[in-house]
Amino acid sequence: SVREVRDTTGLNTGLPLNLQKILDAKAYIRAELSSEGIPFAEITERIVPIEGADNEVELVLDVAEGQRVTVAEVTFFGNDGIEADDLAGVMSTKAEGFWWFRPGSFDQIDYSLDLTDALPRLYRTRGYLDFRVVGDTVVVDPASGKARVEIRVDEGEQYRLGTFAVEGNVLFTEEEIEESFRARRSGGILGSLGLAGGGEDANSEGQIFDAEAFNLAIQTVQERYRNEGYLYVQVS
Repeated sequence: SVREVRDTTGLNTGLPLNLQKILDAKAYIRAELSSEGIPFAEITERIVPIEGADNEVELVLDVAEGQRVTVAEVTFFGNDGIEADDLAGVMSTKAEGFWWFRPGSFDQIDYSLDLTDALPRLYRTRGYLDFRVVGDTVVVDPASGKARVEIRVDEGEQYRLGTFAVEGNVLFTEEEIEESFRARRSGGILGSLGLAGGGEDANSEGQIFDAEAFNLAIQTVQERYRNEGYLYVQVS
């Protein structure tokens, strides 16, 4: 509603004309519509002089909402190492399903995070450190609003851990630190996110290198040191 946009962005009458607040209002409208599955709204502003008032204008935001978009299909190209179902499983953007909790709504912000965060994170757990999304397309049927999402990836090489050593440690033994880096894959934070692999130890010699587990282990070791008063510890 007009009131919601005005109250949220501070674009109120009687105040000096603020071009930044106009941009904020347009961004807010786009974000709210996108969260409702309407991601391609077009918004233009018109500043109309008021007759008889030299220092007052009327601000009009013309909103063309466009079609509500529903994701009918998500397709991947270039994924040889990880199945398409696994990739789709970590994305917030999902194709519509039979049940009410799978409406297939398309949110541009969530979709962007899928490409820049969710998919790279999954690939890093499987040893693909050079993974990148090389292209994506959202093809929308203007009549029905049904969309086909196409994502093209370059997986790169899959890495395994060759050797592992700990240096510079005095407070904790090498074995204590190694224990943090070789936690079981089936538990912990990665397991709760559905990213963990099988039951083997993560990041043992010869195993697929799990970069996400490795980074979490760095945080764990730093936390242990800080708990002992080493506030400026660095693990690299």
